[in-house]
Amino acid sequence: MKKLLLAVSILCLSATLGLSQGVKFEEGTWAEVVAKAKAENKPIFVDLYATWCGPCKVMAKNTFTDNNVGNKFNASFISYRIDAEKGEGLTLVKKYPIKGYPTCIFVNPSDEKEIYRFMGARTPSELLEEANKALEKVKK
Repeated sequence: MKKLLLAVSILCLSATLGLSQGVKFEEGTWAEVVAKAKAENKPIFVDLYATWCGPCKVMAKNTFTDNNVGNKFNASFISYRIDAEKGEGLTLVKKYPIKGYPTCIFVNPSDEKEIYRFMGARTPSELLEEANKALEKVKK
């Protein structure tokens, strides 16, 4: 009985830890992301990156995987990561012009207008500050 209880406890703990690990980025098209954001009444967070970009890789490895960042972003935004140099990423760059990588943009899903943006890598604590700035603009 003790072994069963221990096994269930470990399984529950593993599942809980797995759910809180980093930002959950949506898969699919921009239209699908916008529709989901409208349905959940959340702004969209867009990470426009390039595969060759060192700071983009650092954010993907160290910042977006942070539990505190994940908790904040998963609760407050619909997040979307896209390679800005191919496919639908090229269309988004025409809509939201960028000057470098990474560029992160917060978008209002109801009219797809930009709320806030920043360029360059951020640490987890810095990204949380950027998220708070975006959320303040959403309130106004």
